[in-house]
Amino acid sequence: MAPLSFDQHSDRYNYLATILLDDPESLAAIDYGVHFTAQSSAWKSGNNKNYTTTFYPIDSSPGANTDTPQELVINLIGEVASKGSELGACGNAWL
Repeated sequence: MAPLSFDQHSDRYNYLATILLDDPESLAAIDYGVHFTAQSSAWKSGNNKNYTTTFYPIDSSPGANTDTPQELVINLIGEVASKGSELGACGNAWL
């Protein structure tokens, strides 16, 4: 049996998008500065200056009322498709 095409999956994708937008715990429902913040630090390696940024939930960020800040953890779930977007370790792409 041949795999379903993108068009054949579109109703399922629209249904999933609606669920994610309505879920207050989904990535689609959080905003920078409201739900999470970032802390950046720099270090030198020879002549190069490098930066790292860590994201924290607002109630757990450094300087909040906690001694042990917790990093923001987000799980992204996707698939490699013959048409659409691809998220991967090598970078994001529009197929």
